Amino acid sequence: MSQHKNKIILIPGYGTGVTRSIFKKEVSKLRGFEIFSKTAGVEVFEWGRDYNYSFLQSLNPLVAIKLYFQEKKMVLDPGMQEKLYQYLQLHKPQTIVAHSQGTVLLTEVLKNYPLPYIKKIIFVQSDLRMNNENQDILKNISSHTKLLNVHCFWDQALLSSLLLNQSVPLGLKKDKIFQNHFIPLWRTFNLHESSLNDPRLLALSLAK
Repeated sequence: MSQHKNKIILIPGYGTGVTRSIFKKEVSKLRGFEIFSKTAGVEVFEWGRDYNYSFLQSLNPLVAIKLYFQEKKMVLDPGMQEKLYQYLQLHKPQTIVAHSQGTVLLTEVLKNYPLPYIKKIIFVQSDLRMNNENQDILKNISSHTKLLNVHCFWDQALLSSLLLNQSVPLGLKKDKIFQNHFIPLWRTFNLHESSLNDPRLLALSLAK
């Protein structure tokens, strides 16, 4: 376990364990958060599974939808939530950066466990729905904790989530309990992970 005065925990999101045989790339140790590759004090909570898709699987939308619901089930599992809580208790981070379905997992933890030592939480292209129940995240963090929402309305994965769930995820819009930051998606072929490679996300994470 690394020791650093401003430890950052990264919580990956949907599909960051997927590799495609046509690209012949291994799963990144940072699970898509490549902009943090030279940042000290960074740890990744790995909760997803690794999948290697063939060329035909990569083109099949039903495969992507199946993966979405598999991972949604994982983040809503109380055992996984307990695992994340214990991980955070071990590392005691000042900053947490969560992406996509990772924000849903973190929200479930925040609703049920006290985490008063966290100074900043950044949701990136979040698949969370901000209903009254999910606003309970405020009760278990310090009143001084900063909540940031990095969003962009042309995220193809979140637009699919909108259709599947018939409700708008946080990552497509602003929300009143967050400091909202629009970061346009264009840096990667998979737009859903574009913000994870953007220097502006790193700057938000390191800012006091």
